[in-house]
Amino acid sequence: MIRSTLLLLLALSPCLLAQAGVYRWVDAEGRVHFSDRPGADVQALDLGVARSVATDPADNAPAPAAPAFPFTGPYSRFEIRSPAADARLERARAGLAVVLELEPGLAPGHRLVMVLDGLETVIEAGATRFALEGVSFGAHRLEVLIRDAEGALVARTPTHAFMLQRQVPPGEL
Repeated sequence: MIRSTLLLLLALSPCLLAQAGVYRWVDAEGRVHFSDRPGADVQALDLGVARSVATDPADNAPAPAAPAFPFTGPYSRFEIRSPAADARLERARAGLAVVLELEPGLAPGHRLVMVLDGLETVIEAGATRFALEGVSFGAHRLEVLIRDAEGALVARTPTHAFMLQRQVPPGEL
């Protein structure tokens, strides 16, 4: 009997934890407090935690992204030369240099489109060397597409992940 009661409590405990809330309030001296118990003049915080508990760890795995296979289309070579895949870079004053290799040159009616972190930007005049300004520190994903005049995908480079780091002078942490 005790064993079955303990098993029932263990089975229900994740449900109870999922229902627990976090509350915030400011006292008379202006200090901010957090608690798991509601009270007068408190604000309930939504921490973005899922309210359901999965029994299978695979249920919590993120859905895989749709595959974006690189292909050169009618071009014999189409790839990003710089930044290198998985590079750790420091931001330069002149911006982040991007160098593409495209053979043969861009066909009439085709245009280059840069995709940085999922946002598409047309590369003016089909330039294969340019600098990116204003890229934030952190992890990024870069790929380049070739689209025809109707916007249909003609070719795609492999995606390059890179990390842009803040330059730290020697001796500083």
